[in-house]
Amino acid sequence: MADISDVLTVFTKVTTFMSEEKKVSVSSVDSTTVSNVKAVISSELSRRFQPTAAETASSLPIMASLLDPRYKRLPFLTPQLRLAAESALESRCDDELKDYLVEKCVDVSPLTWWKDNESKYPRIAVVAKQILCIPATSVPSERVFSTASILVSKLRNRLSPSLVDNIIFLNKNIVPEFEVLDE
Repeated sequence: MADISDVLTVFTKVTTFMSEEKKVSVSSVDSTTVSNVKAVISSELSRRFQPTAAETASSLPIMASLLDPRYKRLPFLTPQLRLAAESALESRCDDELKDYLVEKCVDVSPLTWWKDNESKYPRIAVVAKQILCIPATSVPSERVFSTASILVSKLRNRLSPSLVDNIIFLNKNIVPEFEVLDE
């Protein structure tokens, strides 16, 4: 039972991390888990998502990982797929990509890194903003619907749509004084 608890604890942490609304999560899909569970998950993902297929190299998650300064070396891909991914991005960004890939990997928020390096790599920065803003899961939008269903009930059925929109907006965007946002 303790082993299951350890595994579920890891899944809880991963789920919480992947459901973040204020941090980049789409490029951080790997974590440490119990070895046999990781093997099962890996084989199931390989069967479903075909990481060795040529189309995978130009997929959104691979492009996001390439644009994330923490994972841009794409160690989880074969050398051929890594080159294909770089070629797919290079067609959109010309020579900037070579300079970007030469830089060392850094363990910093991708959004912070691209904000600081936008003037150095303007074309790639545009693509990075387009891709890295995509949430890894649908959890943030589901939270909005959940909030709306709590707000609009049989007892509050006379709230105007604009008032409901404003209340939900405030609920999702006002940060309590004690909460500090990490970027």
